[in-house]
Amino acid sequence: MITLHKKFTARLAALQLVLLSQASIADSANMGVEDNYFLDSAGEPVFLLGYYNWASPVDGAYIDHPTRFQTLIDNAVRYGLNYVRVSLGVNRFTAKTTPASWNRGDMPIPFLYENDKADLDRWDPEFWDGLRAALSAAREKGVYVHLSLFDNVNLSGGNVKQNYDDAYRWNNSPWNIRNQVRDFFGDIDRGAYGANEDGEFYDTRNFLDGDGENRRSTLGDYQKRYIDKVLAETAEFENVFYEIGNELKAKTAWQSAVLDYVKTRTAKPVTLNNHVTRDLAGRVATLPEGLDGFAVHKADTAAQLKETVDYMKTRGPRVPAWDDPDGPALGEADATESRQAAWYAFTGGAAMWAGFSFDYFSDGGGFDPTKASYYQNLGGFIRHNALALGEMMPRHDLVSNGKVNSLLAVPGQQYVAYILNDANASVDLSATGGSFSAVRFDPVSADYSAAQTLAGGRRHVFAKPAGATDWVILIRRLDAASDQAPQGTIDTPATDITLREGESVRFTASGSDPRDTALRYAWDFGVAGGSALEDPDEVMFANAGTYTVTLNVTNAAGVSDPTPATRTITVLPAGNDSVLLSPNRPMRASSVEDASLHAGNAADGDRSTRWASREGSDGEWIWVDLGAPAAIDRVVLDWERAYAQAYTLQVSDDGANWRTVYRESAGDGDRDEVPVAATGRYVRMLGEQRATQWGYSLWEFEVYGR
Repeated sequence: MITLHKKFTARLAALQLVLLSQASIADSANMGVEDNYFLDSAGEPVFLLGYYNWASPVDGAYIDHPTRFQTLIDNAVRYGLNYVRVSLGVNRFTAKTTPASWNRGDMPIPFLYENDKADLDRWDPEFWDGLRAALSAAREKGVYVHLSLFDNVNLSGGNVKQNYDDAYRWNNSPWNIRNQVRDFFGDIDRGAYGANEDGEFYDTRNFLDGDGENRRSTLGDYQKRYIDKVLAETAEFENVFYEIGNELKAKTAWQSAVLDYVKTRTAKPVTLNNHVTRDLAGRVATLPEGLDGFAVHKADTAAQLKETVDYMKTRGPRVPAWDDPDGPALGEADATESRQAAWYAFTGGAAMWAGFSFDYFSDGGGFDPTKASYYQNLGGFIRHNALALGEMMPRHDLVSNGKVNSLLAVPGQQYVAYILNDANASVDLSATGGSFSAVRFDPVSADYSAAQTLAGGRRHVFAKPAGATDWVILIRRLDAASDQAPQGTIDTPATDITLREGESVRFTASGSDPRDTALRYAWDFGVAGGSALEDPDEVMFANAGTYTVTLNVTNAAGVSDPTPATRTITVLPAGNDSVLLSPNRPMRASSVEDASLHAGNAADGDRSTRWASREGSDGEWIWVDLGAPAAIDRVVLDWERAYAQAYTLQVSDDGANWRTVYRESAGDGDRDEVPVAATGRYVRMLGEQRATQWGYSLWEFEVYGR
């Protein structure tokens, strides 16, 4: 007997949360790069704001800190952050290492270990499954993940014996012959204190040429095999981009060889990170050609960060650049100096602020919400004011005391000045005419002052807002008629949606005004009643039909948005009057266990045939093409014994850009009947975590709607 899945009621509650969440990166194309900034999946410049993640991507595994990747992602979303950096080259920590893993367990790394020895011919599926699950979680929350391929720290022996022996260093590296199940490519430690010198791990000729044909595998072969594995496992994640390595000591020739190899295999951005103690000029001058961005670890104070970023932006190539501080002074800086460093990075033209910040390591106890709230204020300032990032450049010559203060500008159009502590500061508009609007912003409280109108053609002086310490001046041109009107945005729901009679929708909005005046909001829901609140919360649609929801915003001058934002809400009749849409429709899957277990079996109506993905791999998927857009209200997954413990259901209009409509994290197999309210032509089940040692297998994949 077929019965309704026991989690049906819980899913109805969860459904609304999914529908009302903001669109994720997964709905779009790969990120890119242009001049000084990375581009989001819509091709728009984005300032990245977040942290270097010192945690295993495998949930439940730990380095020597009680940090979980999922906690970092959750905290990032809570505070509006959008970036996490992950080093894939971290050594394996166990109960036996010094320091030990935090939970005294064996931490998976890319290579499989047997009897505490690394087998470089075999991958550890627990690591790769965990990495893919982590990337999927980040993508779902709109967080970009920067994957660092190699890490110089685990190649270095350090300067003293105790440093040589600790778990971070060469003594515990899987590339060390003493830690391998057999001799794969010989001993590459020429000097007995690590393998991070030219000709050791960084052997350009070996990477390019090896030992010729018909020879045993070399270090370069294993390095390239590892790179290929990373790229293959992460290719589908639009929120991922790459870094050659962390703090590499390699010479330019090796860096160039690896960069060229990676860039021939992926269109995602590829960057480089260098540790710089003294010779910043030398590092910048010897960067390999073709980089999509570069970072250094140099600054120990906010003031040093300003100096470093200024040099990188004026002397380096025109690509995204930033100082990603790794020193203990700035890594352990208080919230005030961290805030100053973040604003210096932004107004200095850096592509991101993502410090190696120790407060982010511990799972709750050490997290500094004050510091995170300051980052949230910076991110909100950028988003709220719709800055033309792609055109902005550092122009510290236009702000008073430019050696201490910073200014980012499109001269004649937009100016953002960060003032560290001066009671008064000036911005030079003498080279441009016209009218401008100016406001002052407090990075601590996120308060704006009243707007004032300025005339171009001279330098203007501004006073620090009362109670502020550091402060910001924002100036924007008001001449163009199109700049006079405010603009309203419906943030939630992010797209048009479909639901059933009696269900509710949560609405939220935001608005911007070139005059920086207070905005009035007016909602028309297409049903009885409206709202004057910016965020009116939930509205119930009682009757079937199609409703157009309109948001009007008006500024203090009485000027309204000429193109009000709208959403179309399609309300279906209550009940289960839908039909099966998926029988014998075209099916596609990411993999099959063998040719007889192909995707089409899941839509043939025959419960003696099935689809099965390859064994031992998370992240596999299957989708059905309904032939035309349809209003979808139910998806049925009839699992064979190889079921998913965690999966998402997604819809798409084109088979490329996907919207998540449901996520299961505690699947128990058998038959899942999942209520959804979505519109699309394609429906996909994306596995996140297998419940068995096999892959995923479905007798039938049924989609209902009309």
